[in-house]
Amino acid sequence: EPHYRTFVGLLGGQMLMYELLFPETPFDPETGIGYTKLSVQELANEYILTLYYPKNDLFGILTRVKKLTLDKKNWIPISCYHKIEGTDGEKQVDIRYNTNIRVNDPSISFPSIDIASLTGYRETKERSKTQTPTYEELLNTSFIDMQLSSVQGSVARLSEKKGKVILLAFWETWCGPCIESIPKINQLVTKYSPDAFEVWSIASDEKTFAKVPSVVKRTGIKYPVYYGTEQTKKDYRVTGVPEYAIIDQNGKILFIHAGFTDLIEKTLDELLKSKLQSATLTRHS
Repeated sequence: EPHYRTFVGLLGGQMLMYELLFPETPFDPETGIGYTKLSVQELANEYILTLYYPKNDLFGILTRVKKLTLDKKNWIPISCYHKIEGTDGEKQVDIRYNTNIRVNDPSISFPSIDIASLTGYRETKERSKTQTPTYEELLNTSFIDMQLSSVQGSVARLSEKKGKVILLAFWETWCGPCIESIPKINQLVTKYSPDAFEVWSIASDEKTFAKVPSVVKRTGIKYPVYYGTEQTKKDYRVTGVPEYAIIDQNGKILFIHAGFTDLIEKTLDELLKSKLQSATLTRHS
């Protein structure tokens, strides 16, 4: 999945700059994505594009600047300088280079592929005994209990919440999609009655535990946030974030998904038809 500060891997192991495949775009107020200002400097063999981005309170970005150096011959980025300064004073600088660039070089050849030989391949669904179990295997099984400490200092046990619908949200402070989903989860919290629905937001990266309280405050999270453990991640098969699981009133895991999706709200609506907050009922009446 492409990301604005990483590389994109292709078949054969080639590593390309993200900017090669996904050009930058002007700022879109609806999505909050894009640059607000662009300057161009022309040199003998290069163009230098400097892009300025707006402040982003949700991600804690105070300033963000990117400089792309383009080769005049082929318009391919030969370097990218990317600097981000956070509202917490933290700074990140990412510098990348493309070297030994060859375009349509006849000396480069690739072995031909015998298409007919591919007919001998077949799909198999067999899994190695040593392979890590997948989260799909948890569907329609009973929840796995846990006792965790919250950012506020309290301790809670999941089994004590039986009778409520629980949304488990596994996330980390450094995960962009996790941060992006926070306003959506906040909307779910205000939509359903707290007597029938609760969110357990779980961050498990011990190296960033110190940042969790400030991220909670900055992003305006309206639901409990807990410090997870390696056992918690193992129990719920968390190999990447964000991951979401829905536990019904009887303690059964009915939904589990990597990444935020509209199916979360659809599943909750089915489980909590009569438990919408009065304000929501008024709006839809």
